[in-house]
Amino acid sequence: MSILIQEHPLGTTNKIHHVFLMSHKGGMVANRHEGQAQLGSGSRTTTAPAESSPDNWAKGEAPLIRALKRAGYQVTESHSPLDSRRLLQKVRPSVLVLDPIVCAADGVEFEIAADLQLSDDPIPLLLLISDLNELEEINRVPALFKDFLVKPFSEEELVHRLELLLHSKERYLEVQSHARNLEGQIIRDFKTGLYTDRHFRHLLRQEFQRAERHHSPLTFLLIDLDDFKRINDSYEYSFGDYVLTQFAEILKRSIRDIDHPARFGGDEFMVLLPNTTQAEAVQVAARLRNQVAAREFDNGTYHTRTTLSIGLDTYDGRGMSSPEDLRRRANLALKEAKKRGKDRIWLYSGPDVLPNRKKDQEQSSE
Repeated sequence: MSILIQEHPLGTTNKIHHVFLMSHKGGMVANRHEGQAQLGSGSRTTTAPAESSPDNWAKGEAPLIRALKRAGYQVTESHSPLDSRRLLQKVRPSVLVLDPIVCAADGVEFEIAADLQLSDDPIPLLLLISDLNELEEINRVPALFKDFLVKPFSEEELVHRLELLLHSKERYLEVQSHARNLEGQIIRDFKTGLYTDRHFRHLLRQEFQRAERHHSPLTFLLIDLDDFKRINDSYEYSFGDYVLTQFAEILKRSIRDIDHPARFGGDEFMVLLPNTTQAEAVQVAARLRNQVAAREFDNGTYHTRTTLSIGLDTYDGRGMSSPEDLRRRANLALKEAKKRGKDRIWLYSGPDVLPNRKKDQEQSSE
């Protein structure tokens, strides 16, 4: 027998829990001990009804069901593994209570319990056992939250254990949500919404390994807003922030969903272009440079124009020693673009970034 509980007000929550009771081979009977109801002290054979629903509950229902109903739960009973699996396609439980007839980690009840475990929504598990020797098998059941009750147990103890499991799950989900929010803050720049330098380094390592494995091209763009210090010095800093956020929007619209834009800091930005050749990357850089050059940044109080300098290097999937080399070479190319008058795209061309007037003229005319 097992019970699936879905959304109910016990202690810490204001939801209604739906108890799904699997009575595959039998039910439960109750004894009275020192004037207190004791649950789970024996078993009885039951006949499966034609359909599992609250309408089929009889006046002679098992004490466990009565106890759960008194605690405010809704209860549905199943009498076969097939019936259980059919019903579980329609309901997602929040607590699972198991009373397997044969307590074995490879039994059908434990298989069903394992199927209900998801990393983002783990189902707490309460096991009703007759002997502490069964704990060895119970410890093998995959569940993040797990507890047990030894038969016979009181109604109050049953309800209390369920409350603790529900409370644990509620706290866990809150912590997970908070962690996701913090992770989002860590990987996203608070001004532009682009990736931070720290997260970008992680993506760079991943994409470099993928390019190396598949021998596919990977291009790194390092972008600088020319003379951004002049904007900050001539206007309020809030206008400088406005220019940064507007440029970030232009950048996001100019690349694909699989590309990775990031803010390096201040007025420098980075873009990682997977599966992109050098020629294709130059087209992306030129489109971005032209859009910024044609844009007047106007927040209603101040307005200005600016240009971009872009350094570019491509890894062809062979030869380069590390992702840091790709980043270093793009940085050398950017320095050369700034040195040659800004407002241009420069491709890394060797250890010393040797002059190439013909290439310079072609790129500056784009």
